[in-house]
Amino acid sequence: MSFPRLAEDEKKRFDVHKKIQAIKIPKQAAGRCMQVLRDVIFKRPGVKRIEHCDDDSKRILLLAEDVDVSASTSTRVDVDGKSTTLADFVRDNGFEVVSHVVTLGYKDMSLQEILKHYLPEDVEIPSSFEGVGHIAHLNLKEGVLKYKYIIGQVILDKNPSIKTVVNKVGTITSEYRVFDMELLAGEDRTETVVKQHGLRFKLDFRQVYWNSRLENEHSRLIERWIKPSDVVVDAMCGIGPFAVPAAKKGCRVFANDLNPDSYRWLKENCRLNKVQDRVQCFNEDARAFLRRAAGGALPAAAGANDNDDDNDKNGSENRDQAFDHIIMNLPASAVEFLDALKGEFSERLWKGREMPMVHVYSFLQEAETYEDMRRGIERHLGGALDEDPEFFLVRDVAPKKAMICSSFRVPRGIGYRVEEGRQEKRAKVV
Repeated sequence: MSFPRLAEDEKKRFDVHKKIQAIKIPKQAAGRCMQVLRDVIFKRPGVKRIEHCDDDSKRILLLAEDVDVSASTSTRVDVDGKSTTLADFVRDNGFEVVSHVVTLGYKDMSLQEILKHYLPEDVEIPSSFEGVGHIAHLNLKEGVLKYKYIIGQVILDKNPSIKTVVNKVGTITSEYRVFDMELLAGEDRTETVVKQHGLRFKLDFRQVYWNSRLENEHSRLIERWIKPSDVVVDAMCGIGPFAVPAAKKGCRVFANDLNPDSYRWLKENCRLNKVQDRVQCFNEDARAFLRRAAGGALPAAAGANDNDDDNDKNGSENRDQAFDHIIMNLPASAVEFLDALKGEFSERLWKGREMPMVHVYSFLQEAETYEDMRRGIERHLGGALDEDPEFFLVRDVAPKKAMICSSFRVPRGIGYRVEEGRQEKRAKVV
């Protein structure tokens, strides 16, 4: 597929010649002056700040575009721990102020500077994108869509590590949390590798859900709550951003995702990060998976991910496996799956040990409160919590919408099921 591109002649229209001030300094003083004047020197990526001059014993140090030495009584610099004005520093050292012309072109200008030439003044210029390996992911607003190919090319030109630029099309409607995208610039290649906190994750961005902006949250949850000796159940695990680091920390992890592509990449990422012996992968409905986990029907040993029939094999017998944490990262609807925990825990299995902690992600609208969020948790769980949940603001996803992580322990009175002789009665009540 070919895209409209900026021709070299078109790029030359960005060439400008800027007249700025500079100071002529002794060659041997260049390093010290760079340090003292670090806040007022010329700063453009790829453009030299020190130039040669006719006298080889001297150098020209370029000052910032808005700096005027003669009018710099309010511009102060730090000299050996003492504050002084820029003008005094130049005078006291006998430096000469000179004019200098800097030629700037397309390659020297920022993304915002270039797009200002194309977008109307009343249109907001895209200032950032989500980086997913070599992919730049945009979510362009309606007002800039007519400029989308230009935006894509400029992003490609200004970011050497970016090889593919895509734009989100529509909203996430798939149960697998994937969205349609269109290619704006670069290679039509969405299989990539993402690095987070020393770990690598392979994925195809078209097939699975991934959000690089959650990197800090992946780390926070593991550091805040998870101990190396813990057993973790990750019910909506995606390609493993929680499961893999938890296993790397030493945990045994039971990780599940409904999307068969996520399941495939999850197993690949376990192998890639050498934690396949501590992670058991599942590809099934989260509600069924949670009920099976709560009932103790997880296998006694995690691992064996090279077997594509893991799910059938591991679900065939009850191994009485308890666990310490449940992670539910499906913000749009995860809280609704809490009903899978009601009455599913075996009193025989959990007696004498703490019930697991639940970490469920959801969205909080502007008009809602944390108390509203607690009531929603209790409604879907089927009863009152024993203690106040811990609410953590993960990030603002929109002006009136925030992503929240709610952490709480499953109450025994809600989690315990009626054992053996009382099963018939429970069935009638339910």
